[in-house]
Amino acid sequence: MANNPTKIQGIIDGRRVSTQKLLYNIYDKINEGLTEFEVEASGQHNIGG
Repeated sequence: MANNPTKIQGIIDGRRVSTQKLLYNIYDKINEGLTEFEVEASGQHNIGG
């Protein structure tokens, strides 16, 4: 059974999240043991591809 990836938002409450804060959010999820993410970035530097 496949797991649904965790969603990490690049915009929260209508405001763009800084690149640093978005990376901290990703690192927090990694430290929780999660390995699959769906990052909805919005112009953050070096995110996506």
